[in-house]
Amino acid sequence: MAMRHFLDLSDAGGHAIAAMINNAQDRKAARVNWPKGQADTDAPLAGHTLAMIFEKNSTRTRVSFDMAMRQLGG
Repeated sequence: MAMRHFLDLSDAGGHAIAAMINNAQDRKAARVNWPKGQADTDAPLAGHTLAMIFEKNSTRTRVSFDMAMRQLGG
């Protein structure tokens, strides 16, 4: 599947948004009883890097994005 950038809600149609939500729900359900630091078996973000720039300190946001990136294999 080709990468598509999601920058604005109006960039995606209703079907794409529903698919993203369904994918997120499926991933969350699959992670029940899964170690928090372990990547998903399909590791969709393997080989990708996340750069985060914050205007103000945001430890909670930084940590949650870091954990999400690890769980998705990045």
